[in-house]
Amino acid sequence: MECWEDFCSILGTHPKLKQLDLGSSILSEWAMKIMCLKLKNQACKVQSLTFKNAEVVSGLRHLWMTLVSNRNLKYLHLGNTLMEENDIKLACQALQHPKCSLETLRLDSCELMPVSCHILASALCGNRTLTHLCMSDNSLRTEEVRRLCRFMSNPECALQRLILKQCNLRGDAYGFLALMLSHNGKLTHLNLTMNPVEDGGMKLLCDAIKKPTCHLQEL
Repeated sequence: MECWEDFCSILGTHPKLKQLDLGSSILSEWAMKIMCLKLKNQACKVQSLTFKNAEVVSGLRHLWMTLVSNRNLKYLHLGNTLMEENDIKLACQALQHPKCSLETLRLDSCELMPVSCHILASALCGNRTLTHLCMSDNSLRTEEVRRLCRFMSNPECALQRLILKQCNLRGDAYGFLALMLSHNGKLTHLNLTMNPVEDGGMKLLCDAIKKPTCHLQEL
């Protein structure tokens, strides 16, 4: 325990530290609480935080509060980290807070439930800084894609990069994505790698890209 406290103390005393990677770690709620207290320190300059493949479920609530307190934090990677519905709710409350400065959020392989996807989608309109969202390797139903695209069509959504690699997208999901592309002038990058696309879906996407209101640069 003392070693962990000593390690975390560096966060507030070493301003040159910009990236912290705790991937594949097993962190208790106590450990997360101690670390997040240091991350909230104004002297902490960490901009990138990675918890890929980490076991941190019980302490995630402390992390969400950090998003509001630390204006330097721009990048958060929670890939392959199991999150409960309440975690998503708290995350979205933080994302919608005017003091949240997060720009990139990675939720790859987080086994997101439908209700969690709905909550996350609604937070996109209340956040002016989040420009990169990765939801790869989460199975998304058509209804979840529809809701995501509806909020992305809102002019208040700042998202520029959306990564939906291997999300099992099918059928009408491509119609909703195409409609969103026609109305969203900010999205420049859309990754749909490893999703089954039929001719009809491809045609809808291509027709949307041709429209002058679509600013997509990479597909």
